[in-house]
Amino acid sequence: MSNSGGNINRLHGLDALRGLAAIIVVLYHMNWSKTGLFAVDLFFLLSGYILTRTYEARISTLGALGFMRRRYKRLIFPFFIGCLVGGAYLLTKEPTLQVFAAFALAMLFLPNPFFTHAFAVNGPGWSLFFELAANLLHVLVLGKMSTRTLVWLWLVLLAAWFYMVATIGIEAGVYFDRFPATMLRTLVPYIQGILLYRLWGERTLSISPLLGVALLPVAIMVGGTFPHFAILVLFPLVVILSLKEMPKGFVQPAVILGGMSYPLYVLHRPLMNWTDLNMGAAIAFVWAFLWALGTPAKVVWGFLARPSRNAVKDTGAIKGQAETG
Repeated sequence: MSNSGGNINRLHGLDALRGLAAIIVVLYHMNWSKTGLFAVDLFFLLSGYILTRTYEARISTLGALGFMRRRYKRLIFPFFIGCLVGGAYLLTKEPTLQVFAAFALAMLFLPNPFFTHAFAVNGPGWSLFFELAANLLHVLVLGKMSTRTLVWLWLVLLAAWFYMVATIGIEAGVYFDRFPATMLRTLVPYIQGILLYRLWGERTLSISPLLGVALLPVAIMVGGTFPHFAILVLFPLVVILSLKEMPKGFVQPAVILGGMSYPLYVLHRPLMNWTDLNMGAAIAFVWAFLWALGTPAKVVWGFLARPSRNAVKDTGAIKGQAETG
């Protein structure tokens, strides 16, 4: 999870935010947090911000196919492990060819039409599907828009988002009839992240970034009662506060948290299907921690992926920093 290009400094505060947000999502699925689902909206915001920072200036060079291929390679291996666990569990319940078909679709981060739950193989796949859709839209359309045009588009979507929150609330997009609402849920914070980078950039405040990290759980708790305020005001504030370089003693923990975030997010739910919630979460935490430190599986995957990475050099992308979940 290192800076592959070396030309853009890693934002360790955002690493810490991603890790803490993933932990809060796990706590939500353990029934220890009633508002943890709002952490996913932070993931969408961070994705828009980070991908604007690392890729937007080079979109014309990479092209849509090249960009999405890079995203796929960075996301697939931990997700594949989670899908193996989730797919095996499905087979114990419904040993049919539909499970294999659903698994094949999951490997492309696509929903399946065979089960009521469109992402039955690996539940967190819903947010990855919508985030990747936003990424593709970023490459094809959003990244080519002027900031003024993008602001107008965001305001139109925001009006629809307010109506959505008032009528059906904010839910995970695991059912096909909720897909339009979930795409709207994704795009509002995602475009907000693009605008945050374009308008604010990486300017820092003379406040410790630890304040931003500490504020995140509070912001997510506020989201349960005031989702508009949490997502539109507190989440961008948390990101801005976290842009300043971490104190030296907190850099490595922040890097580990960032490295844990994605594998923890995509494995915890399938493991919880097999065992009780606490045990599933514990196993996911251990695996994610070992992944962040560098496991044999990660080393092997890095070796296999190296030729494709060297084929088109990534001069400035921060590896793994936009792997949100």
